[in-house]
Amino acid sequence: MLEATLVKQGLELWQQHQPDVVLLDYRLPDLDGLEFLARLQSCLQQPCLPVIMVTGQGNEAIAVQAMKVGAQDYLVKGPPRDRGS
Repeated sequence: MLEATLVKQGLELWQQHQPDVVLLDYRLPDLDGLEFLARLQSCLQQPCLPVIMVTGQGNEAIAVQAMKVGAQDYLVKGPPRDRGS
């Protein structure tokens, strides 16, 4: 598993390793996930790279935008569950 926190790092890792799937957070420190995904899609030679966008915001408009830009799915992160119960 590879991990990057900045857009430039993420694009470099993708170019070096060409992973089979990308798990992408909507909120990145230097750009939003939609812009990263648009940049990634412009670099792709295979248009079917599975990208799943993850966010703490349950916003349908963001989900629709993510799908339009090329994400296969959109997951909303919830608060951690209490595992003691």
